[in-house]
Amino acid sequence: HGISFEDFGEFVSRTEDGAISTAMQAHLAVGFPGWDRMILDTQRARVAIDWMRQHTGKLPHFLYIWLPDDHTAGRSPCYYTPDYYVANNDLATARVIHYLSTTPQWQHMLVFVTEDDAQSGADHINAHRTFAVALGPWVRQTQVTTRYSQVNLIRTVEAVL
Repeated sequence: HGISFEDFGEFVSRTEDGAISTAMQAHLAVGFPGWDRMILDTQRARVAIDWMRQHTGKLPHFLYIWLPDDHTAGRSPCYYTPDYYVANNDLATARVIHYLSTTPQWQHMLVFVTEDDAQSGADHINAHRTFAVALGPWVRQTQVTTRYSQVNLIRTVEAVL
């Protein structure tokens, strides 16, 4: 549809032999770390921010940045603790948002932050619920407590683009 985008780490379409599909090759930040529990989100954020600095003034219309540390590694030995992973995810998210908020494009930007699922974060009300936060200079400061699904969020992104 003519919308420029860059994918940092997730939803990468592959061919049957495991190669990245031709359609995605031009839109995939190849230096961005994939799934590896020993690579922290602060490192992923650094890679994404470095990429954005190299593209200052010509950021794509849509950036998808995957920061998976909120999944944690549970209590598995030889990994960081769940609290450490979640705190690292929060710090990485803050660094990305801080960087974006200092760019000239920020005045036209809308950022959504969400989890892809409520895995390991279920509460006493419903294990399917999670959060979504909208950030940007045009976001009205209020709280909306309407129930939506992840599909609704994707639809909102499509409508904005």
